[in-house]
Amino acid sequence: MTNPRSNTFSIAVVLSVYNGQEYLRQQLDSILTQTWQDFTLHIRDDGSTDNSPALLEEYACKDSRIRLIKDHGRNLGLTPSLKILLQATQAQIIFFADQDDQWLPCKMQTMIGHAPKNLVQKPCIIFSDLEVTDRNLKTRHPSFWKLAAINPEKTSFRHIIRKNCVTGCACAINRKLLELVQHMPDQALHDWWMASIAALHGRFIPIKAPLVRYRQHGKNVIGAQHGGQARIRILVSEPVFRRDYCSQLESSLQHLLALAHMDPVKNNLLQKILIKKEIFRRRFLKEALKCFS
Repeated sequence: MTNPRSNTFSIAVVLSVYNGQEYLRQQLDSILTQTWQDFTLHIRDDGSTDNSPALLEEYACKDSRIRLIKDHGRNLGLTPSLKILLQATQAQIIFFADQDDQWLPCKMQTMIGHAPKNLVQKPCIIFSDLEVTDRNLKTRHPSFWKLAAINPEKTSFRHIIRKNCVTGCACAINRKLLELVQHMPDQALHDWWMASIAALHGRFIPIKAPLVRYRQHGKNVIGAQHGGQARIRILVSEPVFRRDYCSQLESSLQHLLALAHMDPVKNNLLQKILIKKEIFRRRFLKEALKCFS
């Protein structure tokens, strides 16, 4: 398929890898065989101890679009690793990829087709739904948004602080937004941070179709979770899920505390109040869950 706007936008994909050898080959193949072919793929290995570095070298030798960032294999964590990758690209549209998913062949073509004509003028984030699968890519739920009770139209700062509707591996941002987020704190959850900044300064472009096969294999950093009453039932009945959820709550609290110190928020009383309310709600929930332990 031709790239009708390839002369207009430069495109990059960023991928941080950590011990991803089991599913990495499938993901790389799904990216490199996209219907949109005009892009560079920036990859950083975050201190893997498996065969991931060798696999990345193999692919880099075969495809000139791949740019490996080599910095002695330091293990920094996802957000610091992504910040290094973001600093390495000058593209106008930047896609985020996870090591264990699979992209539908038309993912980039579809999302680029939704990019606004005035792409360089205002920060924006383009994001899609996801198909939730098991480790063998068998469909478990056709829509992550429905599973997690996500409404992609609720993108005000108030809504984003309460419930982020953007999943990192299913989004792309323009350079205007990149300039605002590339120095995010290391404790930030990158997709939630980008959505928060977009809610303050930019626009959201949702695509109501699943463009990523979101693989669930038991080792996901966050993964697909039920929303609404279904989540409450699982939290009460399943100790392992409750433990993992409490860990995620702690990460989200660190994220919110970092967001509260960002200059635009510090200078806005309403935004400060919204964040303080959400911090209180999550701390209360975390304490309440201890009653079931």
